[in-house]
Amino acid sequence: LQRLQETGLSRDQIDIVVVSHLHYDHFINAEIFPRATIMVPKRDLEYVLSGEYLQAKDPYVPTGLVRYLRDHLVPMEDGQSIVPGLKVTALPGHTPGTMGLYYEEDGILFASDAVKNAWEFCRNEPPTTFFSRAVAMENYARIREIARIIVPGHDRHFRLGKDNSVQYLGQY
Repeated sequence: LQRLQETGLSRDQIDIVVVSHLHYDHFINAEIFPRATIMVPKRDLEYVLSGEYLQAKDPYVPTGLVRYLRDHLVPMEDGQSIVPGLKVTALPGHTPGTMGLYYEEDGILFASDAVKNAWEFCRNEPPTTFFSRAVAMENYARIREIARIIVPGHDRHFRLGKDNSVQYLGQY
């Protein structure tokens, strides 16, 4: 809320909230935006509502909040346009439905926890996976091909140098 205030926005001015996957740290504040459409990955919604997350031994799912907000959640799918130039891109592995947002014109990928941080990305060590490590690794290769700038889930935005070195582009 403080960051919104610093940018001159209020909770009521937010009309779209895009949730990359249904883990607490990426979903817990979705309910504080009373006018917003809350977009969530269709596959992760199925993952939670079916109880599949229990079989995956995924302890980070806010089941109660998902059920509470269920009627306000809008499922999103790969390739869907959020606003002109910004598309949803499937990045499964961490969860079966993890999504990112891709701004194709500038090659910026908001990767969420498909790329948790630069250190793991450079070492080809995907974050903890509750779906498939192999699929997460396939996404790492795809991300290297399409993204000029990567905004990870838990680190500063960066680009990779030719020698696979990290070039941070901002403050944390």
